[in-house]
Amino acid sequence: MGESDIENLHKIYRICVDYAKLIDKGHKFRVDNGSFETALEFTQYKVHHPPISKSWSNNPVIIVPDIMDFNKKLIIEYEEESGNRRTGAYLAKKGHGHEGDLSTKRDVRRDGLYEKHGFKLLKIWESDDIKKTKEKIFKFLNES
Repeated sequence: MGESDIENLHKIYRICVDYAKLIDKGHKFRVDNGSFETALEFTQYKVHHPPISKSWSNNPVIIVPDIMDFNKKLIIEYEEESGNRRTGAYLAKKGHGHEGDLSTKRDVRRDGLYEKHGFKLLKIWESDDIKKTKEKIFKFLNES
């Protein structure tokens, strides 16, 4: 993640924190600053935060969400545009991503783990304008 991506991620985090204070539902968001503050370790039946593995080389399933409220099981991912486009817009029709975007295997696996363990996921795309981003966040937090 580049410097501008981290700056955008912190803008999104700020919107989350400010709106969460306004609606006062007890959200406690954390943002990943590159030091794995939001790391989650997935086992077959549980999610551990922070991860319980002493060594990540043992091949545990560890994923680091961009923004997370672990207690409320909310995750916000800042998605960079990959440039992998195709015609047909299958993903856009399903309400995921932008027209023609292809999900990576890593993203599909990550999203599946979130769903399996009961996390609610919101994806913010780097091409979204600030108004659209705020609307998505407000709706997401009001529904949680």
